[in-house]
Amino acid sequence: MKDTKKTYVLAAALLLTIGLGGCGSGGGTSSFSDSSGSTPDSASTLQGAAVKGPVSGATVTAFAIENGAMGAQLGSATTDAQGNFTMPLSDYTGPVLLQMSGGSYTDEATGQPVSMAEGEVMTAVMPSLPSTGTIANTNITPLTSMAQAMAQNMPGGMTVANITIANGAITHYFMVGDILTIPPMNPLIFGSRTGASPESRNYGIALAAMSQYANEMGLHSSAGIVPAMMNDAADGTLDGMLGSRAIEMNGGGTTMPNAAARSGLADAMTNFAQSPMNRSGVTVAEMQTLMSQLRTSTGQLSANAETSAGNTFSGTASQGSMVAAYALMNGTIGGQLASGIADAEGNFTLPLGAYTGPIMFRANEGTSTGTPMTAVMSSLANNTPATGLEITPYTSMAQTQAQNMPGGMTAANISAANMAMGNRFR
Repeated sequence: MKDTKKTYVLAAALLLTIGLGGCGSGGGTSSFSDSSGSTPDSASTLQGAAVKGPVSGATVTAFAIENGAMGAQLGSATTDAQGNFTMPLSDYTGPVLLQMSGGSYTDEATGQPVSMAEGEVMTAVMPSLPSTGTIANTNITPLTSMAQAMAQNMPGGMTVANITIANGAITHYFMVGDILTIPPMNPLIFGSRTGASPESRNYGIALAAMSQYANEMGLHSSAGIVPAMMNDAADGTLDGMLGSRAIEMNGGGTTMPNAAARSGLADAMTNFAQSPMNRSGVTVAEMQTLMSQLRTSTGQLSANAETSAGNTFSGTASQGSMVAAYALMNGTIGGQLASGIADAEGNFTLPLGAYTGPIMFRANEGTSTGTPMTAVMSSLANNTPATGLEITPYTSMAQTQAQNMPGGMTAANISAANMAMGNRFR
């Protein structure tokens, strides 16, 4: 990254000029709160599980999907020791985005406990909710996360049609029956094959194969494979690329191989099935059909999916840092839109889908130490790739200033703070 005051000032100025479209879905007032700010009594309940191994102590948040993008928060819950959660919801009946962050799980490949780092989230999208009753057996896994990333970056974003296509495409690719409702078999439990359907076995071994692959690739954490797989699925083709750009893994030290989600996972599946960590009783022979499908796949997820880059954002941060983008709602940080690793030159690209509202970027670790650096933008232009932002100490100062203004990080406060910082260091 360039280290001159002139560069930092230009970066702050860029924030004022990139993506001058309307504030979009992120700046409105939640339609699920009354004038006192309270939430109406729950009309339905969502039950499910966060699985990458079962993730305990994680926060699961539900968001309405408005105009294909993340909207108002509907509810939240914490997972128990088995990764299960129960969440009361409002009477909302439209499409829903689920996002899981934090927590810890047992890595299938090593048996070691792993904590989810900031920026390592898992997601799922549902085409609708019933107005009353209980919705049971809803999964949040790396596979549902891949489908959510794919739907988000299809034309129109996370519409009901796109959600249905993306969930179906990932379901078909991994032969799991239904990524949202089929419970993944836990291969770390002795004899778990017994009573598990073929789809449940495929699901559980596919998740374990991702951990096995991450371990074989030398990733710092097996959870780090999830954002890479999400970005790979975002353009509808599993080829180690996000559009024309290679996907970075492992703190910028490793580029995702082109066949990672194809023969890479198939080989990892074989290795895990033959390892002592596989206590389920599932054999390599039982996984042969799925492994053959992965090895012979072109990586194209669905002939019915019209995919595009959607809104993509490219910029520069500290080399090897994890860069995450967050929607800003009512002046505060909302859900995470995307994350990725900055390469050896500090460059990153994130797929942001149909979201056009105020946004915050946070860069953690990499070659820098100490407090994460941040940047804020008042809006994104719809379907227009944006480039040129450098996340620096100066953009971090502007973000802090906007956050501490009355009303928080609104579009108006972001514009004022970025302009003030640009004028100060002109």
